[in-house]
Amino acid sequence: MEKIPFETWEYKDQTKMKHQVFNDYIDKWIKIVGKYHKLNYIDGFGGIGAYKDKNGKIFFGSPVLVAEAIEKITSKLRRNVQIVVIDEKKENLDNIEKIFQHKNISIKPLLINEDFDKAINDILDNVSNLAPTFVFVDPFGFKIRMETLERIMKINQSEILLNFMFTRVNQFLSSSKIEKTCNELFGCDDWKKCTALNGHEREACILEALRDRIKKFSKYVYYYKFEFADKKKSFYYLFHLADHYLGCSIMKSSFAKFNFGRVEYRGGRSAQLGIFEGEENAICDATKHLKKAYSGQQKTYQQIVEEQIDNTSFLEKELKTAIKGMEGKGVTISRIPQKTKTGKNRTGIQNNDIIIFS
Repeated sequence: MEKIPFETWEYKDQTKMKHQVFNDYIDKWIKIVGKYHKLNYIDGFGGIGAYKDKNGKIFFGSPVLVAEAIEKITSKLRRNVQIVVIDEKKENLDNIEKIFQHKNISIKPLLINEDFDKAINDILDNVSNLAPTFVFVDPFGFKIRMETLERIMKINQSEILLNFMFTRVNQFLSSSKIEKTCNELFGCDDWKKCTALNGHEREACILEALRDRIKKFSKYVYYYKFEFADKKKSFYYLFHLADHYLGCSIMKSSFAKFNFGRVEYRGGRSAQLGIFEGEENAICDATKHLKKAYSGQQKTYQQIVEEQIDNTSFLEKELKTAIKGMEGKGVTISRIPQKTKTGKNRTGIQNNDIIIFS
């Protein structure tokens, strides 16, 4: 077996899933947003950049995944992306540099040996008119400041993928020693109302307290649950922040792609579909939801997606299929334009089409 010149961490199932979803999404983000813009990718907690599974196979972390996605895309279409990796441990950054050299990756990341919050705020303080920026905030703990997330989202067309370490936060939430840390994380003290709750009610309260605060500065916020690999219990959540509905829609699709149509990861039981799960059931539920939500109203298709995409678990394709299935059964679709470029009557659904619910 070839001796590798860099260190690796154990590749856990949750991390593998996180990377699969991330890799699928970041490829699309670079292609779509990078078509007309220079881009920045900032990895807030770089780690050591490489993993080894139980079979000895090597996998790579987000900085390498982004670099490889850029190289693959730019072989056909030009994309300009600056990769920045931040980590407090210099040995982690040294390891990432060794990986890039070993893999002969032509893109050279900017490596910053600093605390994430200080480093990102220094960038925001000193660089004006930042290009669209995707920031992956994947800490080991939970010392993240809401104020910093808000500053990042002020960058035009920016997005954040935040790993919210629910288990750790939930464990220490009632401790007075971390009250200041929690206030900085949630951006307020609304989390205190959750301490009197238990079980699922407490979990929902914590998640919604965080989401409600983020929604004040990010138009679309959706969180994805990751359970422990071997038990039916929440481990952490990935919060995705975007200011365009398309970002939220694509991220949900990327997540569902690897999770049997679900927008949550259920560990070792992921492949077990319940009797009320599956695409047909999701479309049926979406149909009932839309009928109730829009009875007697008319909206463009895009308005419906914008209103539903981060407020429900439905994928955009499920919403579209549900609307199409209701056509002529209490729903009228006014297509704009009515005909295709070849003069045929349109049958599909586009953003400007008006959906009329009786």
